[in-house]
Amino acid sequence: MDPTLQKAFEEHLGIFLFALLLSVLTCFIAWYRTYFKLPSVDYSKSKINLAHVIIAFAIYFLVAMIASVIAYFFLSGSSVENKEYMLKEINAVRAWVNLLAMSLVFIVLIAYLQVMNPEARRTVIGEGSYEGVMPKLKNFGMGILSVLISFPLVIAMGQLANMLLILLNKHSQEQVAVRFLKSTFDNPVAYIFSSIFVILVIPAIEEILFRGFLQNWLAKFMGQMGAIFSCSAIFAFFHFSIQQGWGNLEIIPSLFVLACFAGFIYFRQKSIYASIGLHATFNGLNVLFMTLANGGA
Repeated sequence: MDPTLQKAFEEHLGIFLFALLLSVLTCFIAWYRTYFKLPSVDYSKSKINLAHVIIAFAIYFLVAMIASVIAYFFLSGSSVENKEYMLKEINAVRAWVNLLAMSLVFIVLIAYLQVMNPEARRTVIGEGSYEGVMPKLKNFGMGILSVLISFPLVIAMGQLANMLLILLNKHSQEQVAVRFLKSTFDNPVAYIFSSIFVILVIPAIEEILFRGFLQNWLAKFMGQMGAIFSCSAIFAFFHFSIQQGWGNLEIIPSLFVLACFAGFIYFRQKSIYASIGLHATFNGLNVLFMTLANGGA
């Protein structure tokens, strides 16, 4: 093996072993503190059906696509001066269009929840989300705690994938979302708003879609653990992108682990706020590390 690659491999191996050891420790403490205990619930009578899932995901794809097309249509018909500015600040323009699209997706998704059958809406949001402000904060806090438990294992999976890439002599590529966020570094306002969306809005949308709708529906046929693993696999591959190339080998396993913990804490706490707390904190840490690595953006 090339000395440079061997050195990189050894570095990844060291981080992997440390993260794995830390993961064993955190998971043991969590197990000892009865963290890994799911409540007994009969999901065969879940009020979420396939139509609910299809409509929710249709909202995500169609609203985002229509909003983006309309935004670019109006921008393309603007003045020559505006078009020149757009070309100069293309990354910021893309960021604002994406923010607009995701804002509309979030609004329409929340509106859909409001018009759903109350029992179905209660299933998506979770019984633990209807008990006042403090229980909501407690559930969100459990999501944050779950990051401390899951993060070492997520890191270990990423390092294991990096070692495999080195052995295959392949180069990892950044996640599309990371690349997009980095593209806004030159525009502080766009970067700040994009970061807020990545930390808060995107996790809320994805958790409602995958945990609230899809996982509940899968639980009708597979039970709790089957639904958690199946939904997590779908969630991980949902983030597959041709642009990421071999980077998918690193991203997908790590996201699968994270999604398993998100699905678990959602069922454990019976609250969408718990999985949003985990997802938001994880994204927040990544944004923080990215910003620090870039010298504070």
